[in-house]
Amino acid sequence: MSLFEADDSAGREAEVFVRPLDLPTGSLKAAREAVGLQLDILSPLPAEQTAFAVEPVGPAEGGQTRFAVAFASRTIFGPTATIAAHGPAFLDLPGELDGETYDFRFENPWRRSAARSDRRQTLELVCAFGLALVLVLGAASLRLGQSVERAQARLEATQDLVRFTSRQVRLQGDAQRVWRTAAGQRHAMMVDCAFDTLAATGSEVVLTDLSAADGQVMAGFSQPMTPEQLAILTGKGARASNDDGNGAGNRVILDPEACQ
Repeated sequence: MSLFEADDSAGREAEVFVRPLDLPTGSLKAAREAVGLQLDILSPLPAEQTAFAVEPVGPAEGGQTRFAVAFASRTIFGPTATIAAHGPAFLDLPGELDGETYDFRFENPWRRSAARSDRRQTLELVCAFGLALVLVLGAASLRLGQSVERAQARLEATQDLVRFTSRQVRLQGDAQRVWRTAAGQRHAMMVDCAFDTLAATGSEVVLTDLSAADGQVMAGFSQPMTPEQLAILTGKGARASNDDGNGAGNRVILDPEACQ
């Protein structure tokens, strides 16, 4: 027999005490629970040294059920708690009540305690693992949250830069469009002003060329201007001159200031 084997002969030779118990229930499970709660009163042995078994006998007076309750020393499963914990889960022993012999099945309380201890240890390990997992996930979540915050800050800064750049480009585009519009209008205004000025001479003129540059309009006449025409154009603020043999041509120059 090994160190942890229970001695079956001890069970066969064990003394079994049997007594009747009337209970207001027919449930064997409820009867066992009732006996377990009153073990220190019902058992002839100290409760911590008692193994017990319950078997139904039959109806009793007052609508109750009679049970045969057997008590034996826990040593039927082994001389020590350590050995008994590795012994059989149940042990069947005979017992006598009112001249009748009953087979009682005793549950090994040491095995039950060991199983509860194992379950408690397993639960403690699971709880410890769960706590460690929570801590690890909490730290990971914190790091992830910080990374997300940093990424969000970078994204917001990038969005601000994009909005600023887009605004600058839009403003530059607006300025360029305004400048082009103003330049075109200015050019058209100068040309209109030049024609109005030339028409003020009161006589038909034939132009050989008409050009505009840097806000200045220049026109060439096919014929020399009369003194009257020169006086009118000069009075309008234009610079007018005839060729007079110097090769400059018959020209009228209208500066931007003349059309303000």
